Amino acid sequence: MDRINIMQKLGLTETEAKVYLELLKLGSTTTGPLVKKSELHRATVYDILKRLMEKGLVNYITKQKTRYFQATNPNRFLDFVFEEEQKLKQKKQSTEDLVKELEKIKESALSKQEAHIFVGKKAVKSIYEMVLRYKENWVFGSHGRFRQTLGSPVSKKKKEIEDQNKANSF
Repeated sequence: MDRINIMQKLGLTETEAKVYLELLKLGSTTTGPLVKKSELHRATVYDILKRLMEKGLVNYITKQKTRYFQATNPNRFLDFVFEEEQKLKQKKQSTEDLVKELEKIKESALSKQEAHIFVGKKAVKSIYEMVLRYKENWVFGSHGRFRQTLGSPVSKKKKEIEDQNKANSF
């Protein structure tokens, strides 16, 4: 991956990246040589220099009423990444806090309703066992030949669970 693309991923425009690279090569310079090297209009170069100064990538000194621009240390790009990491950590923490709050709101809802559809003999047996095991209000419905299909195993399981619940309540 070339330098320009990497610099663009770090937040620079293509022309900002080009001007910064030329400024690194030239060292401390006035805008004249920078305009020639970058092949951009003088006003465009001044605008780009202003944006690069705002990003902390360019500074200048004034000698005899003339501004000499120079690129700052390239380590500044690492600062960009560090700043993004900090923003991402804050965003993650805020999101985790929000999720906790939303889960509390969901849990405190007055009416909790849940519905599941089970198909097949084994699925119906397992849900029936769950209904018998929990001491919440559950509604269990079926149609057709429920008792003939499931028969005595369900009745036996019901008696086992009832006996177990009695033993656990003492």
